[in-house]
Amino acid sequence: MTHELELTNEIWDKMKVDQRRKIRQDFDKKYYGKERKSIKYESLIDFNNMKFILCQHPEAEKLKIDNVVDFFTKKSDSFSQYDLHWKKENGETKCTSFKHCYKKNKSLKSDEDKYYDHFIDALRTNILEQIILFKKDKKCCEICKSEKELVTDHKSPLTFNKLVYDFLKSKPENTIPNEFGDTDQHTKCFFKKDYDFTDEWIAYHYEHNNLQAICKECHKELQKETSKSKDDILELINSLKCKL
Repeated sequence: MTHELELTNEIWDKMKVDQRRKIRQDFDKKYYGKERKSIKYESLIDFNNMKFILCQHPEAEKLKIDNVVDFFTKKSDSFSQYDLHWKKENGETKCTSFKHCYKKNKSLKSDEDKYYDHFIDALRTNILEQIILFKKDKKCCEICKSEKELVTDHKSPLTFNKLVYDFLKSKPENTIPNEFGDTDQHTKCFFKKDYDFTDEWIAYHYEHNNLQAICKECHKELQKETSKSKDDILELINSLKCKL
């Protein structure tokens, strides 16, 4: 069931991060599974709440979220799911991501935190084709055998962060990208000037990854264990004289 009250700053500030995410999860349960041409037409409260949450994005002003006039769902080009898109007054549409919208004190995020988020996002963008190809024929969770919605995970001890850390250890000084572009899917990517770094990362991940297809519940449990933390990676990047 979706949130029955229209969100306000006062309500939002009192919520925990998990409570904020649950509003979006309830929205997904209600609207995903088929094409929806207009969320605003189906429920004005749901539209207003999704727009309110999207306005919490750290780059909401740059993205001009205030100009969003509707949301709709459309079958994904890459996965067997329906993605949420927004539509602006000028007719512009884009697939939207809410993953950065739930945190407390978004304005207090440091430049180093922003860099890390963008860097990791760009690395994941580079290997998306490998992930899609791996997941294509997977039918059940490799851990519990559930056939519920599957996600792709890097099997411990060679977690994604560990792969990133080991890859960066092989890089000489002043070769780590510190600028990022945006994809049509609203994720970060590296610029063409960093194609050597990009190609090397794609090849490294292809050779060393140890992927597994697991259900969301098992993935949630595994996320509690990580072999290399954000701080480890940032410390290594700083040692390579990358200006954050």
